[in-house]
Amino acid sequence: MRNSLLLLPLLLQVSGCTTFSGPGSDIGWTDAVPPVGNGVGRKVETNHRVKSLGQAAFQVTPDQLEILPTYNAVSTEENTKYSAGANAVFSQITADAKIERSTSNLSQSSDWKIVQLKDFSTVVLDKEFAYKCLTAKEYSYEVIQKTSGNVKLDASKIAQAFGVTAAAVEVSASPDKPNHTKVTIAEPNVCLSFVSATLERARWLTRYDGTRSLRLDGAKKFTLNINEPGPTVEPDFGKRAVQTKPRYQLYAGEAGGKATLNVMIEDRETHQEVPTKILKETLPGVWKQSYKVHTFNVEEDIYAIMSLDIEAKRTADNKIVVTYAELSSPEYKLKRD
Repeated sequence: MRNSLLLLPLLLQVSGCTTFSGPGSDIGWTDAVPPVGNGVGRKVETNHRVKSLGQAAFQVTPDQLEILPTYNAVSTEENTKYSAGANAVFSQITADAKIERSTSNLSQSSDWKIVQLKDFSTVVLDKEFAYKCLTAKEYSYEVIQKTSGNVKLDASKIAQAFGVTAAAVEVSASPDKPNHTKVTIAEPNVCLSFVSATLERARWLTRYDGTRSLRLDGAKKFTLNINEPGPTVEPDFGKRAVQTKPRYQLYAGEAGGKATLNVMIEDRETHQEVPTKILKETLPGVWKQSYKVHTFNVEEDIYAIMSLDIEAKRTADNKIVVTYAELSSPEYKLKRD
């Protein structure tokens, strides 16, 4: 009962009964009232011309986000408002993770970061969503250990609650307070202000959306041996991105003694390493569906969502026979609010 009474004022504060306003409108952004965790990808709801962030419109993983340069254009007064809003939502996230926060020695970074979506492969089309958010660079606070025997806090659980990787969470003991632990979260994914957008089909570009076959030695049907080079393919964007468009290679890998179907992505624009995509089997030893594998920024606000349509089977001798594999690259326009 005591814990419930302690949390009641906190819940009222975060639910919107306590007002929060930041400089969002002054910089062409919309303030999140109240601030929310994991804001990028949330559905934008409009009520009486006032926009707010609702539930997630689509799934966003940490690797789909990028951190833009620090946003420093905030006055002392605005910084105080952002800090108040951030503290409210951080407190709620801590409560949701079933960790009792200490009210003492609470600190909030005055530095701010912009978190933006960079991979649109999971975006739901034609729905307004939070495209980028203003958030704190770092957040530190103390928690009271409810467990006995000096059980260490689970950093992965805290990371999940704040929408970051476990490496972004630092847990350290307070020597002068045996029951207190300091937690620091780098780049906490909490949205204080946001810019919304809609991803719409760029229908005037449909002539560039045709499929391109993957062929091995000129044949559409081919066999892949484990760890041997497979066929490669490039999308067709006409005269655009001729030298920078990505290249995709289909090949057979191995996991648990079984052949897997993988896609290696070559980034020819930034030359950064792109994680290999391991295609999920539709049935044991069978691949038969269209897989979204990559998003490429063709030109300003135009994105191609690459898909591979594949039909393949794993053989008794642990090879993969591909009946056909085709790349499609439909294009979409990012329409900002």
